[in-house]
Amino acid sequence: MSTSYTLLSMLDELRRNPADRPVRIAVIEQASDLYGGQAYGLRSGYTSLLITSLKDFLPEAPRALFAAWLSKNKSWAFEKFRQSGGNLSAKWWERNNKAVDEDLWEDLYLPRYLFGLYMAESVQDSIADAEAAGLITQTTFQDEVATIRRRDASYHVVGRHTGMTAHARNVVLAVGSGPTISRFGASPSSDGSEFGATCLIEDLYVPSVRINLDRVQRAVRQCGDRKINVLIVGGNASTMEALYILNDTGVPELDEARFYILSPSLSLPERLVDPTPSACFAPNTLLELPAHTELTARSVYEAALRDLAAGKNAGLTVSDTLAPISRAVVSILRLLPREEQLAFAGHWGAELGRHQRRAGNEYADVVTSLMAQGRLELVAGKFLEVSGIDAAGAVFRYEDEGGARDFERRMTVIVNCSGFRPLHELSEESLLDNMVRHGTCRPTQWGRGIVVNDDMEANDGLFVMGPLLAGNVIGGFPVWHVEHCGRISSFSATLGGTLAARVAAPLQ
Repeated sequence: MSTSYTLLSMLDELRRNPADRPVRIAVIEQASDLYGGQAYGLRSGYTSLLITSLKDFLPEAPRALFAAWLSKNKSWAFEKFRQSGGNLSAKWWERNNKAVDEDLWEDLYLPRYLFGLYMAESVQDSIADAEAAGLITQTTFQDEVATIRRRDASYHVVGRHTGMTAHARNVVLAVGSGPTISRFGASPSSDGSEFGATCLIEDLYVPSVRINLDRVQRAVRQCGDRKINVLIVGGNASTMEALYILNDTGVPELDEARFYILSPSLSLPERLVDPTPSACFAPNTLLELPAHTELTARSVYEAALRDLAAGKNAGLTVSDTLAPISRAVVSILRLLPREEQLAFAGHWGAELGRHQRRAGNEYADVVTSLMAQGRLELVAGKFLEVSGIDAAGAVFRYEDEGGARDFERRMTVIVNCSGFRPLHELSEESLLDNMVRHGTCRPTQWGRGIVVNDDMEANDGLFVMGPLLAGNVIGGFPVWHVEHCGRISSFSATLGGTLAARVAAPLQ
């Protein structure tokens, strides 16, 4: 999505201020579906939903364009969703098809591949128009980038599989979030091949949700009379999505499965609801903070947690307190010295976000239903390893306040949803590690992103877009979360203008 928004913005600016020669653009993408974005393309499948309603997903102007596209294309656009899903998808359609018929999009938690289709079409149309006008020439390579090295005044970009090589004065690194934290690398079986009735999934979206669901189905169908247990590691939005997808497979063997969620916080994202109209909440701890203490990133975080707790004690939801707390945090962050702003961007902002996570009704309903059936258990602890796999399933080892121990039940399926690995801990085979080791870029202090300047430039002519901007102070403001389309579109609009000016400048 970062690539798509950046291209759209740059092409719009080139139409207003064209270069004196066609601008050469190369797009390198390892997936077969271009421009739809990792979260909105084939890797996420056809039944994954937006985690928020459409009105919270996009700002007003781009939301209106997407809504118009939905209204124009609804006769065919939902077919993959209706064909691919199970009972939960059928219920979604039964509950929402009237709103679809009447073009009432704002409150829907839409199948998110629809946004991928819309963005892909928008970018392809924009590229075609720019090529027809003689503004650009565009080339696409389907490959994974292995290395990006600076050589003299340009960058040398090499593909991992095809031998593709490109040279460019300006490169945009828009690779999404960093790699997930590896959980099963040293396990007896990391792909279920050793024991067919056990399946370990390192990343639900790699290579795709559909392929991983096929693996789950093959495993559970070999269990016979054995009780099926499913472990999901982590307590974030991806965990909620994994629960939803696994309960929408239409596989009877999963209908009685027992699910376990292992998380240090022993909590899941709260149900996303509209703020209570009568709610009147003042984050007093935050508001009083500047007058009572020396401001640090940590003191802002701790004050916000106390205000969150006060809101919960008053019977308010995260949705009720989110806006007041966010406004107060933003106002205080402007008062922090730069080093403390960087600390908030690199660590404390993300920690605060863990306490404010929300998920849409469809995902929350699955949790509520499983809890009511006694089929979902939250386990407090930190995952350590899969300590063994045999014909009865996988044994996992975890750590809680009592120390390290093996869990008492065997698992049929384990899905890793535990977040992203710091850039300091990447494998030498990865692109980002390669770039860091060769000095092409450097990670932020906490390893959540890449150090950039106010132009989102990590090196002369090397730009970063998307989640890897986290951990920076850009334009005087800390940035700790860039996994939201609204934020990506805003940053991309700025970067697109910068790129257009760079490529339109006379060659020296």
